[in-house]
Amino acid sequence: MTKQKSEPKPTGDSKGSWRSEWPFWKPLMVMTSIYCIAAFLLTAAAYSVNEDWFLLPVVAIVFSQSQITSMFAALGPSGYWKRLAVTQGCSFLVLLSILGGLLITYEESPHEAIRGGITGVFVIGSVTTQLVYGILRLALGWRLHKKDTERGPAYSLKDLFALTMFLGIALSILSGWDLMQTQSGQVSPESIAIMVTFLMGTVFYGLPTLWTTFRLPRESEQGCFAQPIIIIFIGFFVILPFVAMGAPSEVVGPLVICLCSCSLFTALPLSQMRGQGFVLSDGKE
Repeated sequence: MTKQKSEPKPTGDSKGSWRSEWPFWKPLMVMTSIYCIAAFLLTAAAYSVNEDWFLLPVVAIVFSQSQITSMFAALGPSGYWKRLAVTQGCSFLVLLSILGGLLITYEESPHEAIRGGITGVFVIGSVTTQLVYGILRLALGWRLHKKDTERGPAYSLKDLFALTMFLGIALSILSGWDLMQTQSGQVSPESIAIMVTFLMGTVFYGLPTLWTTFRLPRESEQGCFAQPIIIIFIGFFVILPFVAMGAPSEVVGPLVICLCSCSLFTALPLSQMRGQGFVLSDGKE
């Protein structure tokens, strides 16, 4: 009696059709569609009624978009070429939605500095967050994938070439933006501040949210209340010092709104992904 050979599990590295890979990309596509609509409406409303508070959720959308697209790009199972093309295409759509909201509310076309600034924020956010998650992919073997699919290799020569190309294009865009900002081609303080913000936000919010969403047992109280605990922890170290220094509500209020909006736009899609069978595996699995 011969033992039947088990069929290999599907993997994102196979040359399958988009139909077979759609379950993996579907959450990203749905999330991007929601982000595009929300970003367009909020940006248009902010400049239509001249109320800057509407821009705070837009900032949270940009941050959340960078987090989730970088998770797909850096931790996904398929080749980096495909992951990079799909995720950066989704980010580009959100960027166009924000610019579209500006175009219909500005009496004239948005200034080049505004268009370049928004583009620079998206590029810095993508590079910075992918760096953090990419290190975890190589160091700890983290992979974000469907439960019944293979994890895929850590990297290949094609992935290294795609990464080099992506970094070259990103640095070219940022160099042009810095040239507009400083007129000398040096790294502008705005670029450094945005980079530090994305880096700290990824380390202190993105990573804990990703880990608690997929690694804690769903039935445990820690899994249910992990997100409020993260928000309170970050608020204690970020917002409380401003309150202690007597900062006005015009400063504390936007920080609270941004933090809660980031939680809504980041944690909710990840929770939905877990319910749809996504897992975060490490090198031991």
